[in-house]
Amino acid sequence: MRALVGRLFSSKLVRFFFVALAGVLLDVAVFTGLVALGLRPSVASIISSAIAVGATYMVSSRSVFRVKYSPLRLAAYAGWYALSITGFSLAIDAAWVHFGGTPTLWKVVSLPVSFFVNFAVVNYLILRPSSSEQP
Repeated sequence: MRALVGRLFSSKLVRFFFVALAGVLLDVAVFTGLVALGLRPSVASIISSAIAVGATYMVSSRSVFRVKYSPLRLAAYAGWYALSITGFSLAIDAAWVHFGGTPTLWKVVSLPVSFFVNFAVVNYLILRPSSSEQP
């Protein structure tokens, strides 16, 4: 059992999942609070997602992707997430307006899609270790 757990946590995808899960919990809590205060879902999603991304970058760059800090990587990460967050936020808003339900429902529905899209982009493009960082 211990070996299985060890192998699971050696997987980048599993480590990314747990860091992302913590980020999602933070994101959804802030999002729900901002919507309750009267912000439009698109605006609330941009703010809550930006807070969560900042926190997850700090953890995932070191513990998931195990890369050294680089201003270029940070800029690429922030730029990608600005694009990703904006796109998913607008999709959440559009789904809410066109299909009804609650903004939080649409936020939760978007999470699995955004998880895999963001993992692929970050893993294969942005936080890919350089040849000097390979084990």
